[in-house]
Amino acid sequence: MTSQDDGRRPAAPSGGVAGGAPEGGVPCGATGAGVPGVATGAGVPGGATGAGGNRDAGPAEGPGGNGSGAAGDAGQPRLPGDGLAAPGGRIRPWVWVSDEEVLPTPVFKVIRRSVISPKDGRVKAFTVVSAPSWVNIMAFDRDRRVVLVRQYRHGSRSFSLELPGGIMDEGEEPLGAALRELAEETGYSAGRAEILLSVNPNPALFGNSITTVIAWDAVRTSGTSFDENEEAESVLLTLDELEKAYREGGFCHALMVAPIGYFLAVRDRYL
Repeated sequence: MTSQDDGRRPAAPSGGVAGGAPEGGVPCGATGAGVPGVATGAGVPGGATGAGGNRDAGPAEGPGGNGSGAAGDAGQPRLPGDGLAAPGGRIRPWVWVSDEEVLPTPVFKVIRRSVISPKDGRVKAFTVVSAPSWVNIMAFDRDRRVVLVRQYRHGSRSFSLELPGGIMDEGEEPLGAALRELAEETGYSAGRAEILLSVNPNPALFGNSITTVIAWDAVRTSGTSFDENEEAESVLLTLDELEKAYREGGFCHALMVAPIGYFLAVRDRYL
């Protein structure tokens, strides 16, 4: 998937973005394959509040720079592709010119980004999404069961089994934000934690990151603390059940599949 190039030189913003809702829901791990205890449950809206970007808010250098930086990068985790070049690669970065906000929403901003092509020097426009960074957390209790949540997602119009997580508040660090989300969504607190993985959710459109934290010795210490329109249920899986669910399609959310798959590949480092 690529950013949307409209093929024209930038013009004044039109004041809106064409689009529409999908005709039907996309199956999202609907059967809960290999996952015990997920036959019932209530839903939670698939969005959270917040706006503003992290890695895509503006230029780090003026014209003639590498065009790859952005205001707000300070303190953000380094992403896997940063600074890497293909062997013998000749691709050069595009140079940032300007951002125009096309559509603000409670969860992100649609941006029309003007950039200079390194091939022909022409200014071209792309549609990107500005959003705050996110976190999720893989917390294990003292019986080495992972604490998950099952919730309803409006984009797919189906239930989704996920790691607890959400939007990082302004000024938060990933570890603190992940532990806060764990407590709010499940009532669990963890004894120790560290960062497992940080990735970009979709570099074609997003400039933010999602950081997965791994935690141990999780115990339930309080009730949940949901926003007005949120509701979810906790699910505890053993390591064998987690791997079975992963292999049999029990996780449909790409931002869950990535860290869970990574963890399963390197579990000996952590358990």
